[in-house]
Amino acid sequence: MNIANALTVARIILSPFIILFLLLDFPNHEFYALGIFLIAAFTDIIDGPIARKRGEDSRFGASWDPLADKLLIIPPLITIAFQMNLLWLWLGAILLVLREMFMVAMRRKVSKNGLSVKAGWEGKYKMWLQGLTVVALMINSFIAPYVLWLAVFQTYFSAVRNVLRWR
Repeated sequence: MNIANALTVARIILSPFIILFLLLDFPNHEFYALGIFLIAAFTDIIDGPIARKRGEDSRFGASWDPLADKLLIIPPLITIAFQMNLLWLWLGAILLVLREMFMVAMRRKVSKNGLSVKAGWEGKYKMWLQGLTVVALMINSFIAPYVLWLAVFQTYFSAVRNVLRWR
């Protein structure tokens, strides 16, 4: 297993620990969750450049990296939505989950037809905004609703761009 794929696997392994620390009840448990989230997010930032620099792009990475990204974002978002129980947060989380489910189905269909399903700049920006949303929610920042809706907009924008590109 190459380094980039190991980083993807590490992100998958770290994801449940974020949820665990969000759900535990002890002083500053949110900061432990945040620390793990930031470490996992860092693996997402560096795995692609490492794979490209070392010429180690792989089918494993192309398949599992998007799954690792979804495991990094969606479970913490839903966990925080349960904890905060705010309508705007639930609506945003549902919209993000629906888009991700649609894109998983589209990626499978497109890849079966032999087209590339690599993420473009808009998908990378989407992931960055979704990660920023989770961080803003974890630290209970006043910007969280604004970042969430910006992430929702970018998430759907990237979906439209992908669908048009795959046509």
